[in-house]
Amino acid sequence: AYSKLSAEEQVANQLREKTIENTIQQRAEVTALFVTLRKAEQGSKAYNETLAKLEQLQPGIIDKYGLQVKAIDKINAAENELIKTTELGAK
Repeated sequence: AYSKLSAEEQVANQLREKTIENTIQQRAEVTALFVTLRKAEQGSKAYNETLAKLEQLQPGIIDKYGLQVKAIDKINAAENELIKTTELGAK
């Protein structure tokens, strides 16, 4: 019974580590997207492509925060929501 429990614990630990790894990668991706959004000119190809990627990550986020209009406070609020969503997904 000991070796079986140990194997189950190893699998659980591997899953936990993978989840943490994925969360870190997703958070880095979210941060990079919002950095791009802040730097890109509104309406530019880079701005629109970044909006599309954000919409893929969380459908409805563009309309919810009105991200078509480049407003830093709205961009910051949307970024915070996506980070929270990413962290909740890891739990």
